[in-house]
Amino acid sequence: MSITSKPTRSVDRATVIKVAGAVLKTSNIQVESYHGCLYRTFLLRAKDDTFCVMKCMPHPSIRLMRLEDEQLATEATVLRLLNRRGDIAPAMLDYQAASSTLGTSYLISGPFTGTVLGTTSSPLSGERRQTLDRSLGRHISRLATLTGRAFGPLLRPYTQSWAQCFGALLESILRDAEDCLISLPYDAVRLSIRKHSSALDKVSEPQLTLLGAAGDDNVVFDPRSHRLTSLVDYGTAIWGDPMMSDYLRKPSKAFLDGYGERLADDSDARIRQLL
Repeated sequence: MSITSKPTRSVDRATVIKVAGAVLKTSNIQVESYHGCLYRTFLLRAKDDTFCVMKCMPHPSIRLMRLEDEQLATEATVLRLLNRRGDIAPAMLDYQAASSTLGTSYLISGPFTGTVLGTTSSPLSGERRQTLDRSLGRHISRLATLTGRAFGPLLRPYTQSWAQCFGALLESILRDAEDCLISLPYDAVRLSIRKHSSALDKVSEPQLTLLGAAGDDNVVFDPRSHRLTSLVDYGTAIWGDPMMSDYLRKPSKAFLDGYGERLADDSDARIRQLL
């Protein structure tokens, strides 16, 4: 759903192996299509227990929302920041904004160790899930300690007002919905944001925030220790308010224990969380 679309052609497995092999310096690669991400995603497995991830632009028939158009470039930037700081994250092995071989931009990251939670045969429960949630909370909290000079898209922050940034993000989503003729109370939504702008502007520091990263398909964990080893996708990051992250919509107690701080319970914080 979007008005934005970039020319790209379908990516075949042989070409993926060719490009990935050159980056990983091996021809012995098993390629698996992975359907847990918006962008066309492939798991690249070698002989050991690790794997890498290659992402390309979506199929030409899929039109992206405005906010989704630069996720590969955004993720490449986030991984560089995290790698420089030594955080839990895969290395950014290669990013090309355009590839004549693939006919599209791509990103290769890794190596990942562990298992994607969404691919396990049975869900984690009890103490195992709590252990994972605590380590996930620590990671999301750690991400938020990275701060920017202004609010906005990671690649182009532009304002000192979180209310202005939030309003622009929402307006982008509403315009995408209007373009697709989706019936929504547009005027009421816009009025609500204007009404609560003062609560949004209580946020004064732009922090690294993942907007749409929650979900088992985005979590890689160690099946022995049940701790997080990485996330698959960091492409939804912005400089914003961590309260906007989908991880904080309905966090478990174990997640909050790992996150390391209580969510503010004043009226402004509740408004930000509900928005």
